[in-house]
Parts: sequence; C-alpha cells; structure tokens
Amino acid sequence: MSLVDVWMTSQKAMVVVDTEGLGSDGRYTECSKLLTLSHANVVMAIRGGDLFLHALTTSLRSAAGFDEAEDDLPASLAFVTESLKPMPHVTEIHKQEVTMVGYSRSRGSMCCLVAQSHDETGFSFQEITDLYLSPWDASWGQEGIHARSPGQAHAIAAEQVERTLTMLPEAPVGGRLLLAEVTRDDCRVSVLGRVTTRG
Repeated sequence: MSLVDVWMTSQKAMVVVDTEGLGSDGRYTECSKLLTLSHANVVMAIRGGDLFLHALTTSLRSAAGFDEAEDDLPASLAFVTESLKPMPHVTEIHKQEVTMVGYSRSRGSMCCLVAQSHDETGFSFQEITDLYLSPWDASWGQEGIHARSPGQAHAIAAEQVERTLTMLPEAPVGGRLLLAEVTRDDCRVSVLGRVTTRG
C-alpha cells in the first residue's frame, strides 16, 4: 500500500508520496516511491514495488521530455515486467501502479498519466487532468480534496494516511510525505513532514 496524490493545473502539478515500505525481513522501512527524470523534468511515482520504479526510470532515461516518455512507456513497462519476473525476491510483479507527471509540449500543458496493472493482461492507461488521490475510499467523501498549496496537500495526504491505517493498520503507508512541485521548466522535491514512525 502506498500513497500517490497529484493535483494539476495547466502550468503546475504537485505530486505527494509517502516513504513507508516493507523490507525483505517484514519490517517497516523507508523507500523511494518517487523518482525524477531530471533532464526531462518528469516525475515518476509508484504504488507497487520500488525496484520496479527504479528499473522503469532507468528504462526511460533517454526520453527527452514527457511526450517521449509517454511514447516509450508501454514498451518500457512490458520490458521491466519481463525483466523482473525471474527475480525470486520480487513478488506481485503484475500489481503495479505507475504515475508519470510532466509538461507535455504536444498538449501545451502539464499532464499526468497513470498506468495500472492488476494481473498478467498488462497495463491500462488513464490520463488525469485535475486531481488523483490514491488510495481514496468513496466513503471519505469529496469535500476538501482540492489542494492549491503545499500546506493543503500535506493536510489532505496526512488525513489520507490516518484513514488508510484505520482501515488497514498493518498497511505500509506513512513515514514521511514527499512533495514534487513540477512546472514546465522546473521540478523541486521537498519533505512535507513525518506522519508515522514505525521504521
């Protein structure tokens, strides 16, 4: 279980992730669920395996920008999935959710693309134009979920972690909240704060 939130305008995106994961020994630890293709000004986040994200980012390293990364994404997802299948410590290889955010020159605006895989049939793709909160339970309602500042993003994500852990106390979600602020020409990553201390 991981948290990935995205708030979009045409000129800016805020991406928030948590850092809590489970180590191979079953203990809570911190891991990187957000990486950047810094030369392309693209942010990649994952709900799934951090090793999958590292391999995918490496596979996309030659993309010049968001549009090129988007074009290469389906083949890169298939390649990484096949490459990691034989590794004995990689579990649930077909359960991955990858979020890619950056400025699309072809669209003339910021763009968010979510690729989800639940089984061996592969990935489905969804373009996000406003906001994306994952996980989000419908019973939590739709009020107060639009963030326009890092402070609002922090408050929403912290509440999300709290509600998720109420429903699933052992879920690896929490640690620190990281924020990537992405514009056409810039990407800044910062720490919003710590929400759990189980590691």
